[in-house]
Amino acid sequence: MKKTGQQNELQESNRVRFVILHHQPIDGEQNQFTEHWDFMVEDGEGLATWQLSKNPIDDPKATITANRIGKHRKAYLNYEGPVSNGRGAVRRIESGHCIIHKAVPSGWTLEFIEDHLEQRIELCCNENDQWTWCPTNAE
Repeated sequence: MKKTGQQNELQESNRVRFVILHHQPIDGEQNQFTEHWDFMVEDGEGLATWQLSKNPIDDPKATITANRIGKHRKAYLNYEGPVSNGRGAVRRIESGHCIIHKAVPSGWTLEFIEDHLEQRIELCCNENDQWTWCPTNAE
């Protein structure tokens, strides 16, 4: 399907940065937590953030349990290293740009536009406030 100039303008206006950070505890820290992957995407002045139970890069077709957490600072788009107050350390495993097709309280639809990560995903929230990362067809 050929995109019109208006569609291209809309996509460009919804193009934002994202990052996926591997978040691990550091040995000896008191605040131990479960290893997870933080998916962060620009949303206004901060980053909308979900903790993912698995690395979405390892299996791009996998459905993944997610937990929506509070907004983070945009500094995390470029940060790697220890997190303050003994909350482990983060290492960037993926970053780039995506297009937000939908962003409502019950779910987000995003399309990654990087050559090595071309797919569309839905982050869906059910009535129990449980989130899921679901890859979908890009059509």
